[in-house]
Amino acid sequence: MLEAVWKGTYVTEDTLVHAVREIRRALGDDKDNPRFIQTVPRQGYRFVGEVFVEANSDEAKKGEIAFAPFAAFPEKLVAPGATESRKSIWLGFAALLTVAAVTAGFIYFYKQSPNYKFKSETQKQLTAGEFSAGKPSFSPDGKLMLCVWSLPETRGFGDIFVVSVADGRSLPVTSKTNPSGDLPVFTSDSNYVVYSRYQSGNAGSRLPDLYIVPSSGLTEPRIYIPEAAGAGFSPDGKHVAYTKHLVSNKALWLSPTSDLEAHLEIAPEGFTPRFSPDGKWLAYTTSNPEKGLGDLWITDTATFTERRNLTKELQQLYGLTWTADSRSIIFSSKRSGLQLLWQVTLDGAELKPLLPTFGGYASAPSIAPDGKTLVFQYGRVAKNLMLARIGNGQTENLTTDELHEWVRFSPSGKKLASVVQRHDFGKDLSITELGDGNSARQNKRFALPDSNPESVCWLDEKRIAYLAYDIKNAQTKAVVVNTENGMPTPLATPFSGAAEWLAVNPDGKTAAVVITDADKKQKIVLRNLETHAVETIAEGGDYAALRWLAGGSALSWSAPNRSASSETSGIWLWSREQTAPVRVVNDGFSPVWSKDRSTLFFSKMGEKYGLWQKDQNEKPVYDWTDNVVYFDVSGEQIAFIQAKEIVKAQIYSVELER
Repeated sequence: MLEAVWKGTYVTEDTLVHAVREIRRALGDDKDNPRFIQTVPRQGYRFVGEVFVEANSDEAKKGEIAFAPFAAFPEKLVAPGATESRKSIWLGFAALLTVAAVTAGFIYFYKQSPNYKFKSETQKQLTAGEFSAGKPSFSPDGKLMLCVWSLPETRGFGDIFVVSVADGRSLPVTSKTNPSGDLPVFTSDSNYVVYSRYQSGNAGSRLPDLYIVPSSGLTEPRIYIPEAAGAGFSPDGKHVAYTKHLVSNKALWLSPTSDLEAHLEIAPEGFTPRFSPDGKWLAYTTSNPEKGLGDLWITDTATFTERRNLTKELQQLYGLTWTADSRSIIFSSKRSGLQLLWQVTLDGAELKPLLPTFGGYASAPSIAPDGKTLVFQYGRVAKNLMLARIGNGQTENLTTDELHEWVRFSPSGKKLASVVQRHDFGKDLSITELGDGNSARQNKRFALPDSNPESVCWLDEKRIAYLAYDIKNAQTKAVVVNTENGMPTPLATPFSGAAEWLAVNPDGKTAAVVITDADKKQKIVLRNLETHAVETIAEGGDYAALRWLAGGSALSWSAPNRSASSETSGIWLWSREQTAPVRVVNDGFSPVWSKDRSTLFFSKMGEKYGLWQKDQNEKPVYDWTDNVVYFDVSGEQIAFIQAKEIVKAQIYSVELER
């Protein structure tokens, strides 16, 4: 079989064994009591199923069984679970064997598939103005592009516009429709646009319908498929795949465009279906575009039996597109924390960022039919490092349009440490020296491999500790960085499992962390850095923002942004003199203590959003603007990370090269 099927390619016997195992699984066959495939020791495999030839068939007249080539799509859609004849089982076995053979060769072939990269100098902003623009998509003939944006005269509504690729002229094809849900697309002949829009269902429910409208100008849309969203058309225009919103699930269905009442269920859940340009594959996600985690999948269009998960990690995805050679997929995912564009080959062997965008969110990719141009939706967001003073309403930007996380004053209050996300998705430790008076500020940066941003902790004026998770060994390493030269050294023996929120006692002898076990249960653990002894001081709640009081007499913590239950929310204090932790603030998070330990600073959400302090009483100190989560206080200084929207989402293009 290796010589006959895979001649000239590198395929091991293990591949053959795996293929046969998959065939047996599909047929419900038992290798010990085979009905179809028998293993012959030291020789190979034998088909032992009964073969029946229909008396009036062409094959019977010829006296042999003929294997008809499989069309790109099934000629007749059969409902799942329909009964098959014995001949169909035999043909199904042949098809599965063919798929297995093709799969092995496919894996070998696509490991050599070309990678794509973007020419950064060719990136262009295609839209601009008061309103956001998004959801771009090329027409199959490459002459048009559609997108969604608003006009001043239709303020508050989003509409679909068709744009000429040749001269950039645009034409609205809907009026005050507010298309929603999955991405709109052209039909295969480029003459129509299909999009989804929600309607009010029974008992206050919301259901989407697929609408269709000509791409040539304003015409009243009509319902194309009820209670459905996210259409994708086959290259020959004969089939449409879409998400059918059922009572129990959101299934991926396939219907012939000539008979939309008929359907084949491709997957029990699926969104954003896209056929490959050669028509041999259908890609889709299990991530609901309106918010839901999922994976990227492909299935063959000959039998819809070969299905592969290309990403194997649950993330939010929004949009996907095929490269022109049908060898790889570009998709949008939050796998790095931001919604960015990624490329994956069809065997899933290589997954890498395609278009790094610093501090932004890229989604809804679409590639022109010639494979040379990629368009996408991109919105820039920054999280800048800010400095303010208690009692003074003025704030100062320490950074401009960067993406900072976490912030900590050094013990003297003259330096700030923060974590910056780089354009290549790595993280840097940023040290900002504030100086005295009007002296210039200095900034140093060091790479933080595999770091947890919320783990940065000063040991003294020169050294910073942080946590780095070792996924291979399922443990967390504590590392110390010398901010003078960037040299890292181990702080202690690794913590077992996932650790975060590192806090080192000012005496340098004890480290506190939050450990999350395999069952997602948390506990606060203390480790003696000299003897390596470990003790648990709290467990069963949600813990965040560990912080020692000055002098190290007690440890404080809070729930993560008020997400804990009423029993564990608020700010807590533990010391060895107490029999159990004590809650000192019922409503608040992220405790920070003054040097004399007389005042507790913390933040609140909701109507009382901002920085508060507690000594004898609770009182507001500073009103946050926009979204502030990370902050620190030293003396009269307040440092915080402020999320800020820089520009509205717009549509960009970039040229691709292999």
